[in-house]
Amino acid sequence: MSNISTASGIISLPKDFCRKNKTLIKAAKPQSQDYGIELISGPLTYDESNEVSWDFSGNGKWSMDKTFEWCLTKTIAGQKLAQKMSEHNVAFTVEYYDYEPGCEFLVEGNGTLIPKKEIINNEEKWVMDVNVAEHYLEYTDYNKIKLEFEDGITIGHNTKTNINMLLTDDKLCELYQKNKHALNMTYKEFIINMEKLIKNDPELDNGLCDFRLEQWIDDSEEFLDEFQENTQTDNVELF
Repeated sequence: MSNISTASGIISLPKDFCRKNKTLIKAAKPQSQDYGIELISGPLTYDESNEVSWDFSGNGKWSMDKTFEWCLTKTIAGQKLAQKMSEHNVAFTVEYYDYEPGCEFLVEGNGTLIPKKEIINNEEKWVMDVNVAEHYLEYTDYNKIKLEFEDGITIGHNTKTNINMLLTDDKLCELYQKNKHALNMTYKEFIINMEKLIKNDPELDNGLCDFRLEQWIDDSEEFLDEFQENTQTDNVELF
């Protein structure tokens, strides 16, 4: 994957190894300048598990394999850390999500990064052997919002709760006012139908991204087509 994308996740090491090599790990804190991504952007997180984790996130021309292969070992401290990990048979574990709107896919990945040696320009170097399994998630507004790649509205199973929440949304009110002449219904009737649309449209699947709502506000024809198709409303005056 080498398209412009956004990625976020966690990377972890065993807790005992971190405690014994804390200074080296801090010195080796990597960044992926090659892809415009700060790979590790947060402090060490100690929890109740046997691992220590960092958050990572960023935007850029992101190639997951190459980023993980090189950015963790490109510094002198990174080389020392990789050697120490190899001596103790320790690997990084990674979990991440990768969002690529240009190619319209969402990917979930997890696996391990194991230190290995390679000959590069006639010199022996430590790199990471990337062993990651990826699978595609449904490319829906709900998933984009849930994974915090986009802002927007999500709804649940309770229709009454959904409608009460949607009734107070300023952008939906703006959308209604823009198309009131063509909808031939009250604002509450509009919101009831919008709840159906957000549920029924497979591209939305219980979510509505802000960027899509803004697009509908700007393009009445597109919105009214979508509205009629997913709500089975016959009294909409199309262009």
